[in-house]
Amino acid sequence: MAAAPLPPVPASVPAPAPLSQGARIIDTFIAPTKTFIDVRRSAQWWLPFLLMTLVGWGLVYVSAQKIGVQKMMENDIVSMDIVTKSTVTENVTVVEDYVV
Repeated sequence: MAAAPLPPVPASVPAPAPLSQGARIIDTFIAPTKTFIDVRRSAQWWLPFLLMTLVGWGLVYVSAQKIGVQKMMENDIVSMDIVTKSTVTENVTVVEDYVV
């Protein structure tokens, strides 16, 4: 008995051109499906890491300049809801003495 003939193989779809790092960042907001398909192809992490690091340092710098480290510490301690305002002032003074 003869073997059944194989069905014809459809022509393969050409793979899309790889995205550059900049195109990946922009397409994350414009065309996320295209971006994630490209990330599956090649998971490069250095540019997103660099951008997040710079944004993080920028937020820390602006917060320290506009709000002040002392006020941020006071807000954090008060938000813990375990201490009173007088304890906050004492703790901040101790930390300032240690830092300076």
